[in-house]
Amino acid sequence: MIAPFRRRRRRRTVGVDVGSAGLKVAVLDHSRGAPRLEKAGVLSLDGGQEPSGAARRRRRVAGAIRSLFEEERLPRRGIVCGVGGRDVIVRLLRVDRGLEGRRGALQCEADRHVPSDAGAVQTDVQVLDPGGDSPRMSVLLVAARRDAVRRRLETLRAAGLEARVVDAEALALHNCLEFNHPEAMEGVVALACVGNRRTAINVVEDGAPVLARCVAFGTRGVRRALAVEHGMGEGLAEEVVRGRVRPLSVPVAGTLRRRVRELARAVERTSSFLRDREAGPAVGALYVCGGGSRIPRLSAVLADRLGVEVFRANPLQLLEPAPGALDPVDVDEALPLLAPAVGMGLRTAD
Repeated sequence: MIAPFRRRRRRRTVGVDVGSAGLKVAVLDHSRGAPRLEKAGVLSLDGGQEPSGAARRRRRVAGAIRSLFEEERLPRRGIVCGVGGRDVIVRLLRVDRGLEGRRGALQCEADRHVPSDAGAVQTDVQVLDPGGDSPRMSVLLVAARRDAVRRRLETLRAAGLEARVVDAEALALHNCLEFNHPEAMEGVVALACVGNRRTAINVVEDGAPVLARCVAFGTRGVRRALAVEHGMGEGLAEEVVRGRVRPLSVPVAGTLRRRVRELARAVERTSSFLRDREAGPAVGALYVCGGGSRIPRLSAVLADRLGVEVFRANPLQLLEPAPGALDPVDVDEALPLLAPAVGMGLRTAD
C-alpha cells in the first residue's frame, strides 16, 4: 500500500519591528533545520513629520503595517513583535539557589527588583544556571509595562495581525547577536543599536544578557545638531548621517564627533556596573547596529573613547537569505536596520 503524500509543514516566524522612524519585517523559515531569511521588508514612517496624538500615530502606524504586508505579500501567521525602551527592564539577578524549582517564590523575589507597581508590569524570570553547585544562582528578569504591550498588540490588530509572541527588544537583539556573531558570546561584550530617537545598549557576559538599558541618543538628535550648528536642511542632514556625503567639512566632522562621544559616555555608564563586581572583567568589545551605525567615523570615535574594538553587527552574517529574500529592499540601506526584526524572527512562535 502506498502511503499518502504529505506536504511538509513550513514553520515561519515573522519578526515585526516598529520603530519611531520605520517598520522592519523579517520572515524566517524554520523548516530546514537552520533558520533562513525568507523575506525582508522595510518601510519609512518619516519620523520627522509625525501626526499629533498617540491615537493618530497608532492608526498611521497600523495603516503602514497593513500596506507593507499587502505590498510585499508577507505571511500573517507566526507574528512576533517587540516592546522596548523605558517600558522594559532586563536585568541579571543573583538569588538564593534554594528558590530553584519554586516558581512562585522566585517570581516574588524578582518582583522586588521592579521599580513600579507589580500590577502595572508583566514579568518573567529564567534561571540561567539550573542545577549548579554555587549557593546563589543567576536569574534573568524581564519586565514590561502592561500598557505598552497592550498598545503594541492593538496596533497590530488594527493592521489585521495577531501577535503570537511579544518579545523584549533587548532579547531580540541578543538573539540576533548570538546567532550571527558567536564569537561575541565569550567574555563581556556590549551591543549598541542606534535608532532614530534612542539607542538600546545590551551587556552580555559569556553568552548571558546581564543588563539592558535605553539612552536618549539617536539620529534625530544628530540631524538637529547639524541643522542648528550648520544650518543644514533635513534632507542634507539625513544624507550626512547616512554617510552619503564625503568628504565632510572640518566643522561638520567636529559636530558628529562630539555627538558620538555622548553615545560613548552612555556606553561607559551602562558598563560601569562591572566595576562593582568582585574581579569582574571590563567590556572587551562593542558591536553596533541600527541606522545610526552609518554615522561617519562612529566606530572609530567609539573605539578611541572606550579603548575597545568596535565591530558592525551584521544580522545576516550567518543567517542565509533565500533567493530573492532581499529583492524588495536596498541591502546597503536596510542591513543595519534589520537586527531587531531578525532577532524576533529567530524566536520560534510555537
